[in-house]
Amino acid sequence: MSTDDVLRSYVPRRVAERLDRILRVLATETRDPGETVEMDSREHRRFFASGPQEWRFYVDALQERGDVAVEWVGSGLAQIGLTPQGWNRIAAMEAAAPETRQGFVAMSFDPSMDEAWKNGHRLAIRDAGFEPLRVDFREHNEKICDVIVIEIRKSHFVVADVTMQRPGVYFEAGYAMGRGLPVIWCCQASDLAHCHFDTRQYSHVVWSTPEDLRQKLTHRIQATIH
Repeated sequence: MSTDDVLRSYVPRRVAERLDRILRVLATETRDPGETVEMDSREHRRFFASGPQEWRFYVDALQERGDVAVEWVGSGLAQIGLTPQGWNRIAAMEAAAPETRQGFVAMSFDPSMDEAWKNGHRLAIRDAGFEPLRVDFREHNEKICDVIVIEIRKSHFVVADVTMQRPGVYFEAGYAMGRGLPVIWCCQASDLAHCHFDTRQYSHVVWSTPEDLRQKLTHRIQATIH
């Protein structure tokens, strides 16, 4: 399976579900009421859309539903912010989900990444007040793919370190984004140029050593995860 196939493998099927998940995506990018985010129709995959026309359909539907306010600033370019009704809808969805302090780490399990996990991701998540989970360290009797899905659903956020460009990491990050969970992208500086086109637009925690990773990731979690 190619990386493109993996990125497309989790897409909500029903329109209502897509709208709720798009709202979650917007909420993670505008964490405070009154903030807006600039969205471009060329970034349609962030809205689970196959192209700009479908992207516009979802934007219009959210606006008609009263969940977002939209200001068009160009052709296919909009400033989008959640309305009070939109924030109330997010609060209702969050209230229906159990509170969790778990931070799920999606990364290559290659031995060369062991130090990055031990002295980077793991310690950074704990420094920020959360509990890290790497699925290969969890005892279970189920299929690993089922465990991954379950643990992501139980998590407060996902750290996706794409160093070594493993398709599974992209899948796990995409699944988390589809559920409206915050995703923090990380990559070792030496591999940054190889990041997939669809995710290159996101701000990555670019690290050189495990200690550098720990410091930068701690700051990113503290600044963006609530």
